[in-house]
Amino acid sequence: MKAELVFNDLSLLEADSTETARGWFTDAFSAVAELIAQNICNPVLNAEQDLYSILLTDDYGFIEWLDELDYQDDLRLLAQQITTKTPVHEHLKVIDENIDDFCRSEFFIKAIPEQICNALGVALICDGISLSFPSQPQWYQSAFIEIVQVLYGTELEVEKTLSHRVRSVSKVEHVNFVVRDWRRSVSEKIDNTDELLKCWKAAFPYLDLCCEYENKFLPVLAGETLKSVRKRLKELDNDCHRWAVEETAEISYSMRARPDSTGTMKNSELANMRLATCPNNGKQHFVMHCDIQPKGYRLYWFEDKAKKRLTIGYAGSHLKTLQFKAQ
Repeated sequence: MKAELVFNDLSLLEADSTETARGWFTDAFSAVAELIAQNICNPVLNAEQDLYSILLTDDYGFIEWLDELDYQDDLRLLAQQITTKTPVHEHLKVIDENIDDFCRSEFFIKAIPEQICNALGVALICDGISLSFPSQPQWYQSAFIEIVQVLYGTELEVEKTLSHRVRSVSKVEHVNFVVRDWRRSVSEKIDNTDELLKCWKAAFPYLDLCCEYENKFLPVLAGETLKSVRKRLKELDNDCHRWAVEETAEISYSMRARPDSTGTMKNSELANMRLATCPNNGKQHFVMHCDIQPKGYRLYWFEDKAKKRLTIGYAGSHLKTLQFKAQ
């Protein structure tokens, strides 16, 4: 699963010099390169015009910028691979549930109420990421652009007016902000086990799933249990991300997480209930756990301290311990 990349045509302005134009191209496509490196986007840009036709001065555009780069430059190699799909709204036709919202709407820049921004509307409706040149403060000061959606009814009456924040990159420093926000959005849309498996790597990049998940994990995931597990997975993924960034020896959990007792784990019968196969570490005991819904249910995982990752091993009713008989 990948995010759509949509070019914000409002950022396409005339640069005051070749040097400025060169900087805009380098900033914007360095951000694209980082998105692709993080496996968030494909090298496809939805835009109103082809990249090779873009000019930022009378005689300096995408082609001239490419020609200045060394032939073995990673940025040049990536930029050459980018395909442009035009016009920008065409790909929405395959998103059946969303295309009507686009056709019935007008989109405006919140800070400039009269400025229509259809490309940003496309990025919003497809839950994607917009790409801007850093040509004005509103395109480079934040990783989000505030827009207003005016949704019309069947009689062209205004049905409602909604405010949104559209993810936007124009510099590399925006990338991590929009990536975390996109992953959050993906996780919140998971409403069944098929979606969970399809979106797992996109939504929870720091978490792995045990090889026996069909028996130990998926059967109980429905209704309030799925919602509860989804919430816990996002919390654990955030904890893991912080663990990796801060480079601490031990992970710090944002929920009440605890290991099973030593006595329970010394009992072979009880320990085997917590045994599953990690994709990177083979057979392991899943000792750490937290509460999920309904009351009495638990989510178990294994800590990989070398890779700073977690493998989810079990979700379901309370497992038997020395003090507790399983339900």
